[in-house]
Amino acid sequence: MTAQDEAKQLDSVTDRVTEEESTMDASAAKSKVLSLSSDVHTGKFMDSAAEEKSKSAKKALAAIEVSKEDIDVLVEELEISEDVADKALREVLFEGGGIVTVTDGGEGAGASPSPSPLGEALRRLIRS
Repeated sequence: MTAQDEAKQLDSVTDRVTEEESTMDASAAKSKVLSLSSDVHTGKFMDSAAEEKSKSAKKALAAIEVSKEDIDVLVEELEISEDVADKALREVLFEGGGIVTVTDGGEGAGASPSPSPLGEALRRLIRS
């Protein structure tokens, strides 16, 4: 068998992809990837139960009143936007049921002091 025959046989056995088959519409691929990533960030993949729970949580957060002074402290200390500070405080108050108790912290009190909403929001924002 000659080298030409071997080359023909090898070509017939192997899969060769022609350039037409391998070309992909780059703009279509890019738009699909962007669509998927935006869906993930917007929560578009949530099922209806999770979506309903999310809506009710947002309503509950919106109903909580936060102190403008606390927001200002977070904005000044952490150099964050008012929206981020507001959301952090609302989440802390929501999780604590809006009731915050602080012990006097005296020696022998036996109980550790509960964090204030501002202190807890500061801790969370610093950790994130």
